[in-house]
Amino acid sequence: MEMYPGDSAATTVLAPVITGERLSMETLVVSVQPIMPADQADPMNRLVLELCKRSHSVAEIAGRLQLSVSHAASLISSLAQRRAVLVYPQESVLDGPSMALMLRVLEGLRNL
Repeated sequence: MEMYPGDSAATTVLAPVITGERLSMETLVVSVQPIMPADQADPMNRLVLELCKRSHSVAEIAGRLQLSVSHAASLISSLAQRRAVLVYPQESVLDGPSMALMLRVLEGLRNL
């Protein structure tokens, strides 16, 4: 993936969202500060942005907001396209997810 001046590791992962690839349920999401008024126009977007002031997985967001994982991923993708959130994909498939991440995903699933 191309890197541009000023890009961080997180901003370089926005391309999969823009190209239509799906976010996995363990993908971590954090809102970009400050939150722009246009990003808060929709009440559900506002809830996602408030929740993601601290990093949460797609599954956790779905659970806390009582949404399906696909609906949460769709909202997050829309916010990522506007650069209102940063998405951090799962670590290398060879390394597997960390235990801490798996516990957070489990907590999110239990909240569904």
